[in-house]
Amino acid sequence: MRAVRWLVVFGILLCAAGQACADAADPQTEKEIKEIGESFVKAYEKKDLAQLMSLFAQDKDVVVLDNSPNGRHVGTTEIKAAFEKEFADTPKVTIKTEWMSVGGKGDVAWFAGELTAKMESPEEKLTIPVRWSGQLTKRQGKWLFLLAHFSFSGPEPEVPKTK
Repeated sequence: MRAVRWLVVFGILLCAAGQACADAADPQTEKEIKEIGESFVKAYEKKDLAQLMSLFAQDKDVVVLDNSPNGRHVGTTEIKAAFEKEFADTPKVTIKTEWMSVGGKGDVAWFAGELTAKMESPEEKLTIPVRWSGQLTKRQGKWLFLLAHFSFSGPEPEVPKTK
């Protein structure tokens, strides 16, 4: 009986915590997080490493995850190296934000989004659907990434249009 009581208490606490985390962001926070997302996209398209890294907290445990074999990058040194490698290996890319949902509470915000990345090289053109989520913190009036996670469902070769 005592175990059941603790399970009920734990369940109530878990639901309360889940409700606190499910808060939609206020309109200003949502606007700011979407702007940071677009700043990230523009810096990535331009391969502007300095601008991109300025969007991350300079914490030793800041994380970027992707679904590549070595897709866990912890700390700004690893994250910077991962972006440098990606920029060297990536042809011209344009990215469009298709959808973004933002939540937040105080100085913490989180988001989930869908992007379409179009990559172009002399050999091929690819369209890659990307899912993107992250957590940010506001420090000294500036939103900074603590976590960014990217997943790719695979490239979709563009089919030439027939006339």
